Amino acid sequence: MNLLKWTSRTLAMTSLAVLCGLQVSNAALPPFAFPDLDGKNHSQVEFEGKYVLLDVWATWCTTCRNVVENVKALRKLPEAKDLAVVGISIDKGSPDKVKTFAKKMSIDWLLLLDPKNTMAPVLKYENVPAVFFYSPKGELLGSMVGYDPAKEAELMALVKKTLSGK
Repeated sequence: MNLLKWTSRTLAMTSLAVLCGLQVSNAALPPFAFPDLDGKNHSQVEFEGKYVLLDVWATWCTTCRNVVENVKALRKLPEAKDLAVVGISIDKGSPDKVKTFAKKMSIDWLLLLDPKNTMAPVLKYENVPAVFFYSPKGELLGSMVGYDPAKEAELMALVKKTLSGK
């Protein structure tokens, strides 16, 4: 995609997000390095050049389950093949509880562990769920901090529209 087309598309999506009341800034995908459920480390570098949906959550967060269901539905769409979904659990203690939760909820995307919640001051959230949608250039296109069904629907619509190129 040429730069002019990408810039126009990004501007249009950002404008749509602002009109929908979603949080948008020029923030970039922040650096991170966390282990997955098997102890293998992952960093933001793996997702360069991809759309990224970053979902910060916890097993004890009841509204985080709603986000999980919506992400599962989103991932079934053909246009979602270009979307990297990364879940970051802030649960403390053994990863076993996160593994059990992921199995129970049929989560099939990458889950990372941040038991010290080190991303909170970086991403500027105080509550979970906290969901952030980034462009392939790492620019923040939209986010939802704390659970709001209307904002979640708007964010998911923004993701779908962006990925479909319409």
